[in-house]
Order: sequence, then C-alpha cells, then structure tokens
Amino acid sequence: EIEKKYELEKEQIERIYELEKEQVERKYELEKEKVKRKYNRLKNERIERKYELEKERVEKNYELEKEQAESTYELEKLQVERKYELIEKKFGRLKIERIKKMYELEKEQVG
Repeated sequence: EIEKKYELEKEQIERIYELEKEQVERKYELEKEKVKRKYNRLKNERIERKYELEKERVEKNYELEKEQAESTYELEKLQVERKYELIEKKFGRLKIERIKKMYELEKEQVG
C-alpha cells in the first residue's frame, strides 16, 4: 500500500511537473515573441528615422542647388545684358539696328 501511495504521488508530481514545464515554455515563447516584436518595431522606427533624415538632407540639398542655379542664372543674365550694353555703346544703337535689318533682308533674299 505504501508503494501504491508512492507511485500515485510520483505520478501526480510528474503531471504537475509536466504542466508547470508547459506553462514555463509557453510563457517563454510568449516573451520571446514579445521581445521579437519590440525589436522589429524599434528596427523599423530606426529605419524610418534614417529615411526621414535622408529625405530632409536631399530636400535641403535640392533647395540649395536650386537657389545656387537661380543666382548663377541671374548673374549670367546680368553679365550678358552688360556685354550687350557695352556693344551697343561701342557700335551705337543705330548700327546694330542696321545690321539686324541687313540680316533680315539677306534672310529674305536667300529664302
């Protein structure tokens, strides 16, 4: 009878052990999944931050290059206008008009 009691108690302890073991394994898997999700979320947030920073950098560079191109254009435009004014002064407006008219006449004669 003591042996029966011993066996029953042993079986009961084994069942409890198995149940507790399953519980711990489930808890471990849940915790592992939770950590994995948190890691992925943080990784995605880091990637998004990196993307946003790169996007800002590209936009700033674009704006700077655009401003630089516009000011270069304005500067070159002023230089051309200044050259034209110098030529106009040197040759006189009438001479330029006469050259333009001669060019137009030649163009009509050729055409």
